[in-house]
Amino acid sequence: GAQKAAEIAKKNTTKLNPRSSITEYTFNPNTALRDFAQSCGMGDHESGTRWVEMWSMVLQVCKDKRDQGSKVFVMRHKDKTLGEEGILGKAQQAEIVMAKGYEFVEGKDLIFVDFN
Repeated sequence: GAQKAAEIAKKNTTKLNPRSSITEYTFNPNTALRDFAQSCGMGDHESGTRWVEMWSMVLQVCKDKRDQGSKVFVMRHKDKTLGEEGILGKAQQAEIVMAKGYEFVEGKDLIFVDFN
């Protein structure tokens, strides 16, 4: 799951530049939360204890840009007997719950992408 998410993020992500007209950005929490924490001067321990806060900030930006087509995509395994309905990580479960708390709706702007 994490490897496939990284592949998709790399393919679809362009570094954000305020002077550019980039309209699409992929935020892979497996790697990007660490990068985000480091840019804020946090070490591994602090970022590990503050991931909920950082993910909330990401979701708030997504929510604020919903009128521009912002969506939350979640990778899950095609085999729904794995994990919980194909969701393999406990942190990922929390990320989904938080996205729903920010009023992202499954099938509309909370999209599940199946992988093998």
